[in-house]
Amino acid sequence: MNDFENKIKRVLKKEVEKPLSYDYAIKNAFYNSKNKRKSNLLLKLATTTSCLIMVCTGVFATSYIVYEKVWKKPVIVNQHLIFECFYNLIYLLLHLLFL
Repeated sequence: MNDFENKIKRVLKKEVEKPLSYDYAIKNAFYNSKNKRKSNLLLKLATTTSCLIMVCTGVFATSYIVYEKVWKKPVIVNQHLIFECFYNLIYLLLHLLFL
């Protein structure tokens, strides 16, 4: 039994030479991961910038439209019409909730 255990220990203790391709693969993997981080950072920055530009454009366009509709060309709204719209809206919501 001791001979068998000794043989196993000798086999497991042998040092195996690493091929040169392992070193190349490890160095290349680290280099690629650094490049991926840089490209991901650039992609995130571009996405954030474009979203910010779109949001600002939407806010400015909406504020201009509201300014034109409310302050430059105001329309007098009949109060009876407003109450009728609210009544219809409440009726529709109640009808949808209790169907």
